Amino acid sequence: MPVTTRSANRMSRPKIPYDIQLCVLDWLIALGKADSSVDVSPCATVCKTWQVVIERELFRHLTLTLKDLELFSKYCRGRKHYVKHILLEIWLCHRVGNDMDTVCFTEATETLFLELSTWEGHGITLEFGIVPSSARGQRFYPGRSKGFYIRYGPPPRKRSLDGHLRNPDRLELFDTYGEPSPAIHVSELRMPRPLDILGPAHLTFHDDSKVGTSLLAKVDCVSKLLIRRRYMPKISIQSLSTIVKSLPSLESLQLERWCYGHHPLYHHDRASDFDGMGLALPESLKELIYYKECADNYEHRGGEELHRLDPLFISPLTKVADRIEHIAISFSGSKLLNPNANYEFTALKTLAITSDTTVAKRMPKLETFEIWCFKNQRPLEARVFTYERLGEYSSCITLKDNWGPLKLSGRVQNAWKQVVNEGNGTFEVKHEFLTFGETQGV
Repeated sequence: MPVTTRSANRMSRPKIPYDIQLCVLDWLIALGKADSSVDVSPCATVCKTWQVVIERELFRHLTLTLKDLELFSKYCRGRKHYVKHILLEIWLCHRVGNDMDTVCFTEATETLFLELSTWEGHGITLEFGIVPSSARGQRFYPGRSKGFYIRYGPPPRKRSLDGHLRNPDRLELFDTYGEPSPAIHVSELRMPRPLDILGPAHLTFHDDSKVGTSLLAKVDCVSKLLIRRRYMPKISIQSLSTIVKSLPSLESLQLERWCYGHHPLYHHDRASDFDGMGLALPESLKELIYYKECADNYEHRGGEELHRLDPLFISPLTKVADRIEHIAISFSGSKLLNPNANYEFTALKTLAITSDTTVAKRMPKLETFEIWCFKNQRPLEARVFTYERLGEYSSCITLKDNWGPLKLSGRVQNAWKQVVNEGNGTFEVKHEFLTFGETQGV
């Protein structure tokens, strides 16, 4: 008699509706973004759909150190198309004059560029972050795990800096040229010393005399290079130029440079970042965002023009005037936008500066123009002038302020109206209140 095996009756588990699953997943992802201690990666094992959604979020913003680069290629295999932003953090050693900083910086950059040179596609943002060392047991940036580290992106500024540094107003204490009080010297302040925060010198490659573009592999997948102001130590212009030359598809460059004040170690910092021996703008560049600290006591010394633009900055920028589309600089535009200049920004669409100008008619594709103004150099009392092209024959000016009404003269209004149409085009002037949050953003 044949022997048969009776299969056990299996009860099907109740299935949660797909839309409810997505709601739960969205909640978990939002929780992980809000709290870095929450690890949502184990949820990727629930099912294939969850794996795709979670990996897409986890790999969108990657924060890497030199140790992480050993596993970077392995973990990104099959997931490269998820990556949109890469932050490479270089952690400095505390000992002044330690060559290990330059060695780590060189090795990390070489390794990352070698891996990215094999990637296809376009549109990745590459960010460099130089993290200052710990001093007297203090750590200005949060601790890091030893393993491969994936994060949703750089933490907010308030989580990144020591408590003494969270308020930008306190940063004037780091100006060794003019202290807030003659009776107080920077060395006597019970807070991190300037050189511990800013670093003893600009970070360079191990040997800039031999590091050329041939040392770094060409990377086509990076379209934006970003260096935020929240990372105080600076990369030398020579090394930064080497990086830029190795990014042939670079379309956007955002530099936020710290001003070191009048200090013997940083006297050369007063030189332009765009001088003949420094950084040249690539031909593929379409957007330039350049910020340099202008609120220290050095900049406010008697007889100096605030927000002055170095003439050496103008020359390389005018070389890309026929194709650059977006400019935002924390300087006066009176010299850059000289109506008698022999160049025109024919492709410019948005412009943000810190002074007024009447040369917008030389920019036929201009869509947005912003002017920032601070009263007595106090950011909490600010005004923002915004010009917008709304159509072929219409435009609008929006005035935002928080310290009193602002009126435009008829001559100024008529000049801006003629930018779009010299005839009977529609023109509007609006007044709005500048909120505290917007002031902080400015």
